[in-house]
Parts: sequence; structure tokens; C-alpha cells
Amino acid sequence: MVTWSWLAIATVVLQILFAAHAIKTGRNLLWIFLIIIFPLIGMVLYAVIELLPELRQSRASRRAASTLAKSLDPARDLRRHQAELQIAGTVENKTKLARAYLERREYAEAISLFESAATGIHKDDPDILLGLAHAYFLGGRPADAKAALERLLQAHPNYQSADGHLLYARCLEALDDQQAALKEFEAVAGYYPGAEAKVRYGQLLKRLGREHEARAVFKDLLTVAEHAPSHYRKAQKEWLSIAERELPRV
Repeated sequence: MVTWSWLAIATVVLQILFAAHAIKTGRNLLWIFLIIIFPLIGMVLYAVIELLPELRQSRASRRAASTLAKSLDPARDLRRHQAELQIAGTVENKTKLARAYLERREYAEAISLFESAATGIHKDDPDILLGLAHAYFLGGRPADAKAALERLLQAHPNYQSADGHLLYARCLEALDDQQAALKEFEAVAGYYPGAEAKVRYGQLLKRLGREHEARAVFKDLLTVAEHAPSHYRKAQKEWLSIAERELPRV
């Protein structure tokens, strides 16, 4: 008796949700009739005909499916790119596989592939050189990363990349050129789309004993974040948390 009561309540709730979705998204009013008069058949048909195609086209659902697939089989993309490179040894396939290795923190393999790609007519390709610089830096070779970025800028003086600029600042910091790094962090922090650049800038100020300026950087970042859209705070959660931890200590 109780089970049937809960089933009836659940059916009514689902009918309301399905009907509300149909009204909100401007579906044919016939759907509402079917959902109310023939709830089981109506909701199943609505889900198959209207909801499933919508979910397949949803960017968020595709991202969720991709994330789930990676969690179940982390090496899936790597194997696919390896197979593609075996079939065709193109520069595009080399860089795809290099980025897959980079994501898996297999830096030696990524460096080898990026170096192989950055030859011939592609020796000054900015995207390849930027990928190579990232691989060098993450692989513990900041001097080579800096050289790759300088090679990129020499070939493409007007090339702009916030990630590349931030990486250049980090290379200078890793090479113990603190004043030059500070200048670059200050510049990139002014336009970098996320919170990372400002956090790294504040951290370097703090290490150089400029506590008052560091505090101002962290405080300004957190104040702006308070009024930012929720998706920004979610995306920048890691860096905002670091700023919160740094602020009381400066």
C-alpha cells in the first residue's frame, strides 16, 4: 500500500517536471497532453524523442561523458593517438600524441614528439613551440623552455598568448632571475583570464619581502572573485583557495 502511494507520488512529480520542461522549452502542447493522460508512455516517448537528442548535443553532457570515459580508461586517448601516428606520421598526429603525453605527465615522450614536430616548415610553428616550451618546463628544463619561447617570439613578434607569457615569467623565476620574473608576472597578471597569474605574482612579491604589495594583490583578487559569476569561482577554486591561505600570512 505504502509502495504504491510512493510510486503514485513519484509519477506525479515526474509528470510535473516533464510538462514543465515541455512548456519552458516551447515544445508542442501535444506532449503535455500525452504526459498527463498517458504518463508512462508519454514520458518515455518524450525522453527518447526530445530529451536524448538534446543531451547528445549539449556541450556539458559531452564534457561529462568525456570525463567519465577518461576516468574509466585513462589511457584511451593515448592509445588512439598512438594508433593514428602509426598510420600517418604527420605533424598534427605527433602534436596530438605529444599533448596526450603531456597530460599524463610523461614529459620525456612529449618533448621528443614536440621536437620532432618542430622541424622543416613547422620549425617556427607557434603552437608547437608553445607546447614544446610547456613540456620542457614541466620536465624540469626551464632554460630550454625559455629558449623555445624566445624562438617563438623571434619568429612571430606579434604573437600573443597569456599562457605563454605566464610560462615565460615562471621560467625566469625558476632560473632565479627574480626581478625580471616579477616584471613579467606583473604584466601578465593584468590581463590573464584566470587567477593563477595574480596568485603567482603575489607569491613572488611575498618571497621578495614585499608583504604589503603581496597582500594588496591577494586581497584585490579575492574581492573581485566575490562579485564574479559562480562559474568563474568554480573554475578558479584552486587558485582562489591558495590566495585565501596566503592572505593572512602576509
